[in-house]
Formats: sequence, C-alpha cells, structure tokens
Amino acid sequence: MILYVAGLHGPAPAAIAWPRTLARALRRARREADVHQGLIRLLRLCGWPADTGLAALGRVGEGAAPDGRWWIRCDPVHLAVDGDRLLMADSETLGLSADEARRLAKAVAPIFADEGGILEPLAPHRWYLSLPRPPAFAGSLPSQVAGRDVHPHLPGGDSRYWRARLNEAQMLLHQTLVGAHGGQAPGVAANSIWFWGAGMLPAILPAATVRHVYTADVVAAGMGVCGGAHVHRDLPDARSLALGEDLLVTFQGGEGPAQYGDVAAWEAFLRAWQDTWLEPLKGALRAGRFHELIVLGDEGVRYHLQRRDVRLWWW
Repeated sequence: MILYVAGLHGPAPAAIAWPRTLARALRRARREADVHQGLIRLLRLCGWPADTGLAALGRVGEGAAPDGRWWIRCDPVHLAVDGDRLLMADSETLGLSADEARRLAKAVAPIFADEGGILEPLAPHRWYLSLPRPPAFAGSLPSQVAGRDVHPHLPGGDSRYWRARLNEAQMLLHQTLVGAHGGQAPGVAANSIWFWGAGMLPAILPAATVRHVYTADVVAAGMGVCGGAHVHRDLPDARSLALGEDLLVTFQGGEGPAQYGDVAAWEAFLRAWQDTWLEPLKGALRAGRFHELIVLGDEGVRYHLQRRDVRLWWW
C-alpha cells in the first residue's frame, strides 16, 4: 500500500517535529533516497518515466481522453510585490469561479493563437496549454514556488520565449481585471500565469502497479486511468478500506500549510492524519492484512514500513 502525503516534511526552513507516533513509526522504516520532487516521485515509484508530462496526465484525470499531444499547465496565479521580491500565491488560493476562469483564459488565449496553441481551462484553477511546436521548457512545480519569490524559479529552457509570454499574460490579465472591476483591479486576483508540468504521455502507457487509486489530485487520477486502475475521487475511512498491497491513497491537506509556513495548521493536519490513517493501518499491518506500507511526501526520503517493524507490543 502506498500513501502519498503532500507537505509531509513541513514548512522550510523551520525545524519542525513530527507528531510522536508518526516519528516513531517512520524511524523504524527502511529509507530510500529519492531525488525527484512532487508527484514525479509517485510516478517513478509506480513505474512511469521521469519525463512523463504531468499536464498531459492531469488532463486525463480531468476526464479528457489520452492523446499524443504536448501539454503544459498554464495555471492562473497571483503575484504580489514584497520589496524586491515577487511572491506567488498559487491558483488554489484564488477562489476563481468557472465563469471568471473562462473569461480570464479567453483573454490569455490569443497570446498562443498565432502558433496554433490551444488553451483549455478544464477547471477554474487548472488550465492546460498545447503547442504544436513547443519551445524547450524547464520550470518549477507550484509547490516549490508558492509563498516564495518567483525570480529564482522563472522558466528556463527557451527562457526568452516563456518569460515574454508571462509578461504578455500579466498585461492582458491586468487589463481584463481592471475592465471588470470598475477601473481598479481587485487586491488578490489572477494577475499572472504559471507554467509547469510540460511534456507528453509515454508512447506505451505503463500498466498500473496498483488496482485502486484514491485521490482528489488529477495527476494521480490520470496515472490510475491510463494504467487501468480503478480511480476513486472520494477518500474513505481507513478502517472501512478494503486493504491490500494494490492500493494508492494521496493526501493534499498538508501541502498548503507547508508552502505558506502555517506551522499550526500543518501540525494539526499531521496529527489528524496520524490518528485517522497511520494508526489503523499500522494495526492492520501488524495483523498481517497486508505486508508493506510505503509512505512518501513531495520531497525527502521514501519510507518502507513492513510487518516486522510494527510487531512489538508497545507499538
């Protein structure tokens, strides 16, 4: 069984301690190094190539059919000036309505129209861009940038192309927001976009290494759909879950607090997750209902906890 816990390692650079039971359990686990970041770690664990396009997978998780096109996420974000820094609030904090998102995406789409670009706002805070001849791209995941200065994370590859498109989008969004709000843009609004997750689906889709995927994340859902797994959008109670080795469950509740440095909210999430998920699964592992529990966050090492690690009575 695999548990992917976004934000597991907490806000940086603060030295944050895990809740006691979680710390004790993972201290007993076998550790494996992993140099990847974010959901790429989960893809690699499940047998997907490291260069798989996260945007292409996410579209499938949104309900689109798999295709052979190149896709990149082009998400609406808010950039705020803070001295000589430009801080990013990611798309999920904006509270965009579907109508507002479509209107803003329509304003941005002409930037890419001349080169055959297609912009799809499949969800208010998840936009997808396809280009027939995409320039080279290198960039950071939103989880690496949210709450931080964007300057060290601006797109690389053909940087002139991508940064010019960012500037154009900022101007068009500003004009659109000002026009819609009586001549003055609102304080926290989608005033820019953020590119990430570029690439394509593999020519041959890997078979699923798990049979059931429980997730609210569209990338993880897309991975399950492409691999032939059963994808469940609602998270059940751990005690009612049909346990086995072939399960993947993702948790996003700790990601936002970790990104924005909200230590109290992060600690509250982990305490609740420890009590409602780790404790009952640890008991099931001890009882032999499955044989290994793999826990990983969006960075750091991966933890493999086996039955022998939890068989002592005081655990």
